[in-house]
Amino acid sequence: MHAFQPQEAAFALREFCEFETPVEQVDSLLFVGARMLDSLIQRASTRAMSLARVDLDLALEGNSTHRLVLRPALPAVDRKFLLKLMQLELLPALHPGRALACVERSSSSVQ
Repeated sequence: MHAFQPQEAAFALREFCEFETPVEQVDSLLFVGARMLDSLIQRASTRAMSLARVDLDLALEGNSTHRLVLRPALPAVDRKFLLKLMQLELLPALHPGRALACVERSSSSVQ
């Protein structure tokens, strides 16, 4: 019997993207968001997990922040489905004149 037990680092799904210039167009944000989402899905899939919740922390111009939470009815790894949910949540969040400076995305997963 071994007295030592290997300790794994805590598994966290996080992505961060800071823009050089603030982004006002939803299409541009979805393009970057899709790549971030792909990375989260890939890392969750390697551990046989699905995404149960995706949190988007948006840093807006003027030092204000906005949080969007995507909660699919069932945990998912379907990129198109999660991207559509993100698009539906982003449209009302980005009012005209509110530019986005950075995005941080984290998610909770289930096996």
